[in-house]
Amino acid sequence: MAVRSEVYDFGDLLTTTLPDIGTDLADNITTSTMLLDYLNRQGNVKPWTGGRGLQEGLEYAFNESFMFYNGYEFLNTSPNEIMTTALFPIKQASIAVSISGLEQRMNRGKAAVIDLLETKINNARRSAKHYFAASVYSDGTGFNGKELLGLSALVSKTPNTGVVGGIDASDATNAWWRNVAMNAATNARGPITKDNVQAYFNDMTLQLTRGNDGPNLIVVDNFIWSAYRASLTEMQRIESKTGDGEAGAGFPKLVYYGPGGKMDVVLDGGRGGNMPAKTAYFLNTDYLRLREDPGRRWSVVGGDRMNTNQDAITRLMLWAGGFTVTNRSMQGVLFDTTA
Repeated sequence: MAVRSEVYDFGDLLTTTLPDIGTDLADNITTSTMLLDYLNRQGNVKPWTGGRGLQEGLEYAFNESFMFYNGYEFLNTSPNEIMTTALFPIKQASIAVSISGLEQRMNRGKAAVIDLLETKINNARRSAKHYFAASVYSDGTGFNGKELLGLSALVSKTPNTGVVGGIDASDATNAWWRNVAMNAATNARGPITKDNVQAYFNDMTLQLTRGNDGPNLIVVDNFIWSAYRASLTEMQRIESKTGDGEAGAGFPKLVYYGPGGKMDVVLDGGRGGNMPAKTAYFLNTDYLRLREDPGRRWSVVGGDRMNTNQDAITRLMLWAGGFTVTNRSMQGVLFDTTA
């Protein structure tokens, strides 16, 4: 009697499995870096629902019609230009799960099919997280200019150059659209060490604090993490991996008490970290957003795709959106280019 070898339809399994994986992938990506996790928990992951770009309204000046007056004095009713618009580029990303005809024939039986599918989906999940997390710190030039516009552009080490959100920061009239940048290699304090790192943190925070508005997150690489940790006495040192339910769960964290109050100092480095070397971002996340197309939030789009000259089926998960910033002047970057 012949043994029946049952063949399971990979297309049906992909159809029923990938939508849930896409949702899970979106949730996992927003916890892949401390910055994305903060934005998500603050409610700053916002939908993008159409248009030729990611549009943000900006206030760049005070209303100068304010005045004190006396009696019948004429009041200042002059109109004021206080707003403009920044337009950020839409970026797109994809990840594919493919299965060849040979793999389908080799992996017969439900258990074998599911094992193969799980391996491919888990790899897709890890790969998407890896590349997306790296792009958080990009300048948008990777992948031939198609990469996500990340912190290297939004919080630039050369803030008086370049066009961000359609606004030319090199134009002196747009000085309000420049973040704070401090290079220890050209600073009187000298290269960053455990002896001066806290002074650098104070200098940066003072420049970024306006009343009760200031940075709430400092993201650092291995070098600055080590220097800051070494600068603390045992009484000052507060180190932990944030727990479930806290912002940045799983990220090593210290605490800094600056002019604007307490803020987290978070390592986004370690082995294979994505932070630029000898760099610390001082971020006011109230003004940072991740905008996503709800219909492309790692959504499975289309059915089975099979080339006419290839024995394989493919399913695609797609993403579209981008980073935006509504106030660059409240963001800062400390770095050290000393050899």
